Amino acid sequence: MTTAVFATDIHGNKSLFEKLFKYAKINSCEVIIGGDICPKLKPSIEESIIVQRKFLVEYLIPRIEKLPKLPYIMMGNDDCRINLDVLEAAAGDKKLHLLHNKSAKLGKYALYGYSFVPITPFRLKDWERADMEAKSVGGVMTVERVDYTTI
Repeated sequence: MTTAVFATDIHGNKSLFEKLFKYAKINSCEVIIGGDICPKLKPSIEESIIVQRKFLVEYLIPRIEKLPKLPYIMMGNDDCRINLDVLEAAAGDKKLHLLHNKSAKLGKYALYGYSFVPITPFRLKDWERADMEAKSVGGVMTVERVDYTTI
């Protein structure tokens, strides 16, 4: 039987990450991290990018290398998308399963990741996607659902 522990919105809290990893080790279960993995945003986006990249490179990737099983990870709307390359490189090096816009097998189950969110009032817009779009048809504005299945 496949068992897993799922966590999200940890926001770079190393103490919570350590509790998660300890629980997974004690219970011999898979780790699934569903977004908002990096520290919360700083006053400037530039500073946020630097702080979050440093967290991924200096803490998270080295720490997950110590796990007995590869974790399943995706970014969330509070994670700077420009740092996705750090997770992509780690996935390429077989250090983790990256779930964004992908599926992964977990025992008899399939996991699907989608980091995008609807429009939010928050400052970071990296992961936002409108689920509706306005179009002018013959001078009349219409609203249609966006089909992202082909993207």
